[in-house]
Amino acid sequence: MLFRSRLLVPHKPAEGYKSDHVAVSDILSYTNYDAVYNNFKINQGDSDNIRRLYKWNDQTVVVFKDTSIYTVSNLVGDWGTNAVLDQVTTEFGLVGARSVASAGNDLWFLSQRGVVSLRLTEQNKLQGISEPASTPIQPLIDRIDFRAA
Repeated sequence: MLFRSRLLVPHKPAEGYKSDHVAVSDILSYTNYDAVYNNFKINQGDSDNIRRLYKWNDQTVVVFKDTSIYTVSNLVGDWGTNAVLDQVTTEFGLVGARSVASAGNDLWFLSQRGVVSLRLTEQNKLQGISEPASTPIQPLIDRIDFRAA
């Protein structure tokens, strides 16, 4: 994913680990990065992989994992000292990497619960909506093969 003239790539730090790291390239140099300083850990130690990075605004990236969602905000200046990692929810995550779409102040996506959204609060934070928007069509959602999604 391209963000603020940098390339962000989720990866596994070593064999046997989950994909919970994000490599960040140097500014305007998509092929160079410092493995020590330009590497984020997104809740290292949990049991789910990063499925998608999504640009929310000019300073925030949403990190969708299998069963949780995080935001990395305040991505200005020196990311190593300014970046803030916040947990949005551990109740659900992203099923299909291509199932994310933004509409106004909401971010819609397919989760294990169905079609859900994240909403921007008055404090400019993302908040998970507990009731899936797809509840009225739950029998159709139950027919989805989530392994193929």
